[in-house]
Amino acid sequence: MKIRELNLKNFGKFSEAEFCFADGINVIYGANEAGKTTIYQGIGALLFGLEKQRGRAAKSDTYTTYQPWENKTWYEGSLKFETGGKIFRLERIFYHTEKSANLICETDGEELSVEQGDLEMLLGTINAELYFNTAAVGQLKMKPQDIIYSYLKNHIASVHESGKNATDVVKALQILENRKRILEQQKKKQRGEIHEQLTKLDAGLELMEKEISDCLKQLELLEKQKVQTDGQFKETGGFFAKILSWLKRIFCRNRWQEEEKNRREERLKLEEKKKFLRELLGEKESRREEFILEKDSFYEKLHEQSKDEEIGALELAMDRIRELSALRKEEVLEQLLEKTSKVLTQITKGKYRKLILEENTEPVVWDGNRTVKLFQLSTGCADQVYLALRIGLQDLLLEEDTLPLMFDDAFVYFDDKRLEQLLLYLNSLDRQVLLFSCHKRELRILEKHRIPYGKILL
Repeated sequence: MKIRELNLKNFGKFSEAEFCFADGINVIYGANEAGKTTIYQGIGALLFGLEKQRGRAAKSDTYTTYQPWENKTWYEGSLKFETGGKIFRLERIFYHTEKSANLICETDGEELSVEQGDLEMLLGTINAELYFNTAAVGQLKMKPQDIIYSYLKNHIASVHESGKNATDVVKALQILENRKRILEQQKKKQRGEIHEQLTKLDAGLELMEKEISDCLKQLELLEKQKVQTDGQFKETGGFFAKILSWLKRIFCRNRWQEEEKNRREERLKLEEKKKFLRELLGEKESRREEFILEKDSFYEKLHEQSKDEEIGALELAMDRIRELSALRKEEVLEQLLEKTSKVLTQITKGKYRKLILEENTEPVVWDGNRTVKLFQLSTGCADQVYLALRIGLQDLLLEEDTLPLMFDDAFVYFDDKRLEQLLLYLNSLDRQVLLFSCHKRELRILEKHRIPYGKILL
């Protein structure tokens, strides 16, 4: 991978600042506070994103440190890089409420997805933590065992078959963990939706029960009214009632007929109303049954085991991968120390030929005759060991397409001879190197040996 262009649209002190990088060694030179570290951090932020921390941590996190000096809500940049023979453009908005990332292959115009893992695929298995402990180097202060054991805890070297990577445990674990997290989120969301539906159904059932109760009360009232009406007709029964009725017909015929008609109409209305209420009651009871069936269905979904079973299967697979990873620790460590020792031999001109590191022991270097503990070395020499370890670790992680090496004033404890040997070694590598420095030593050494380099003056 090679970085071609960096555009800090609004990042720290820079606004619409564009930087271009060449193959091989690039020197970004400037005085203190000129913006070297801002560029260094900007590249990392574009590659891996920039998260705003919470609470007290937010006061000094990278997000806050490199917020634009002006207009803090306009916080973005872009990076153009080359890998696999293609040119890609990565754009990010860092402002926490509008955060986004776009990835486009400029070679063929294809739009890729950062969220779906396309950028991760291009970068390989390296994450932000490993990036800043391997490819991107500031002051060389971290102890080597801290890097190694952190790596061995979560990573394993690939199994090599015919010179190709056959197994990538880190990637597998990441995929499985992401899938597990998605399933858990889906499960949580689904449970929330189901509980919401159940709450609505319970409210609907409660209302339906009330309406059914009201219907039954109305029917009961109508039955009482019907009984009263029927009683009025029954009162006209019997002999005397018939005589009375006959006399009423003679003397109050019209009035009696009208009352008789009204009673019949009242009875018809009562019967129609009863019929309507019975139909309404039937509909409501039918709807109640539907509510109950729907509620039972949601309860079945609530207790569905499919996602639980899939999550369990993922956890089992992850446990198995971790078991295999533990079995390969020794092999990985051996490969890592072999690569590190090779780099160490070159940058120390053979003075130190091997790094020896065992768990829970102090790291030592071997000079061909004896072993020397790292704390017994000078600061400059110890930094050489740390640097060799970082390069070895990245070579182990990314064998096919390595990230550029970046050094942000990382050689303050190197004397001129050590720096010269290091630059000669870096020039021998087939990879891009970005040197951020406030000193001109690097420029003088590169020009002395006529080593071609790109230069950015701040």
